[in-house]
Amino acid sequence: MKKILLIAGQIVFCAFLTQAQEVISPQGESYSNSSGGVEFTIGESVISTFENGTYGLTHGFHQSNLIISSIEDFTPNMDIAIYPNPVMNQLTIKLSDIKVGYHFQMVDMNGKLVKSNPINNLETQVDVSAFAAGVYLFILKDEQGENLKTYQIHKLN
Repeated sequence: MKKILLIAGQIVFCAFLTQAQEVISPQGESYSNSSGGVEFTIGESVISTFENGTYGLTHGFHQSNLIISSIEDFTPNMDIAIYPNPVMNQLTIKLSDIKVGYHFQMVDMNGKLVKSNPINNLETQVDVSAFAAGVYLFILKDEQGENLKTYQIHKLN
């Protein structure tokens, strides 16, 4: 009986060894040359970014599900980056172009305004550490108060 259990245990152990890690992703790519290679998938949370002036590397981890972060795009030609998402403490907003009067609003899922500030720089830091965990809408507005972009932000504790 011990031999049967030992053989069955070895078969189960070997079966687990043959299972490779894999990612099912809606989008991604692989690039390689003689110097090395890089693979990426869309839908990764950002952990940190490294830059040396010539090259930049942002790394994260694979998420088990896709989070849609852009909700409304009233100005498709405008480039904006909002990260990290999900966020814990500091949200970074990077714009490719800025005009006088740009400002943002953050609204909770009940429609309550939780933060509103002008944007005066191409890169802006927003402190969200005091926000409760949950989902918020980030709305970028122009000087007339018209919506330019709307994003879904996930706040973690």
